[in-house]
Amino acid sequence: MKPLKTLAETASELRVPLSLVLKSELGREVLRNTSAVPGLVLQGGGAVHHVFGSPRYSADLDFAQQPDLDEERLGAALSAAAAEAGKARGEL
Repeated sequence: MKPLKTLAETASELRVPLSLVLKSELGREVLRNTSAVPGLVLQGGGAVHHVFGSPRYSADLDFAQQPDLDEERLGAALSAAAAEAGKARGEL
């Protein structure tokens, strides 16, 4: 995750609450870790923001599960995202 100072500067520049930028950054971390998981498809506002670059922030991530979802890889990816978020939490 980006350093807290960088996220605070982004929030200030965009004139949005820091919490919104933090949620978005956490979403990016989840996506970085789950992007290679077969059978998991991002959809909705999160896809528009994170994949297509919309300036509109989305507070959640909506996924569609395909029949070939690899649950083991998904679990490992989410654990990795949580570990990274835990490291960043120390900065808060």
